[in-house]
Amino acid sequence: MDFNYFLYENIIVMQLEGDLLGFSKEEELLTLSSNYLKFGLFHCVIDLQRVQHMNSAGLSFLVRALTTLKNKNGKTVLVKPSQQTNKLLSITKLDRVFTITQSRQAAIRLIQE
Repeated sequence: MDFNYFLYENIIVMQLEGDLLGFSKEEELLTLSSNYLKFGLFHCVIDLQRVQHMNSAGLSFLVRALTTLKNKNGKTVLVKPSQQTNKLLSITKLDRVFTITQSRQAAIRLIQE
């Protein structure tokens, strides 16, 4: 898995690409998120458009990110998960826990409300 990130008006925007299977890159992302918490950045958009496969470790990463930010009164929004990822979120009923949008712009607007 590869990732890029940037800040947009105090919102961390992460673009993930490849397979989200719970390897070292996910830990790197969580460390990055923890560092941003120190600066008061508690909102995150996770763009999943380019994630082809995800397993339970990938789901764990998403839940850990959501929980960490929610504990700081932050928001996490997922963007356009693939069909396979959507199915996994649905099976695990996590589609009821996460806010999911079809675009980064929609995700950013939700956070800004």
